[in-house]
Amino acid sequence: MKLKKGLSIGTGYLSYRFQHLRSGLYCFNYHRVGNRETAPYDPNVFSCDAENFERQIKLIQENFEVIGLNDLQNILLDSPHLKKPYAIITFDDGYLDNYQVAYPILQSFGIKAVFFVPINYISKRLVPWWDEIAWMVKNTSLPIFKVDEDKKIDLADYDVNENIRKVLLAFKEINYRSIDASLAYMREASGCYMQPEEEPQLFMSWEQVREMSDNGMDIGSHTFSHRILAHIGDEQHKEILNSKAYLEDKLAKPVLAISYPVGTEGTFNAETIRLTEQGGYAFGFSFIPGVDSAVQENRFSLSRFAISYNQSNLSIKLMAVHPPKYKQ
Repeated sequence: MKLKKGLSIGTGYLSYRFQHLRSGLYCFNYHRVGNRETAPYDPNVFSCDAENFERQIKLIQENFEVIGLNDLQNILLDSPHLKKPYAIITFDDGYLDNYQVAYPILQSFGIKAVFFVPINYISKRLVPWWDEIAWMVKNTSLPIFKVDEDKKIDLADYDVNENIRKVLLAFKEINYRSIDASLAYMREASGCYMQPEEEPQLFMSWEQVREMSDNGMDIGSHTFSHRILAHIGDEQHKEILNSKAYLEDKLAKPVLAISYPVGTEGTFNAETIRLTEQGGYAFGFSFIPGVDSAVQENRFSLSRFAISYNQSNLSIKLMAVHPPKYKQ
């Protein structure tokens, strides 16, 4: 694979291949749009700043047919196998900058996107668990960060962004049932306690979500509480099925898709997929990179490419031309 990528760059073959991509669904996923250098919370959740987002959207629009969820449904009525490269742009978590920064840029290009929102965060002044953990890592004076009794991260080995990434990865591996209990443990262990008055307005309001929906953007479920579905047993039912009903009541239109929180291998399971199908969703999105050609067959475990911070056009082309997984 490394040799193939090197030849692609060295010979100009990459540009040719990117202009002649295999048919399939290429989903590009974003979280936050803004300057991560000034963020007091998790810098790794920023996908790009505004200038680079505009550059990336231009690249995607010029090389794919960018579609929404209704478009995808209609295309699949004709054939379960896509006949050219389509792109869907998605956002997870419902951050305020999705509305303030990304939405106007998408409108200027005339492009649809899917915004997956965790219901309990919308119109709330709170800091989500991943951002609070990042804040603890940034603010603790201790050289060792205790995720739980067994998982300890040495903060002296890496820069702060990498330390945050390692701590969050360790946290996501814990098969917990209560995020609140886990956070309480880490607050005590790190000596870092966030005060209520420090909590900013990080997430969109329902009025903003409704405005985007009314102006052609798709809104999907990111569950109620953004808990890792594979860890919560029977509570998956509420997170998956009830969140759809809640959103449909708020927006007065069908909700076609859900994206699974975190969405990597092991964070959702067969029960997640069964409930997603049973609940009447048309599509379920993971956070596993790859391209889908047979969307109808894989419609409840669709892959998405994560856009890393200010990712270059060259890197996006490589990602699409040489995906880690191509599901037939």
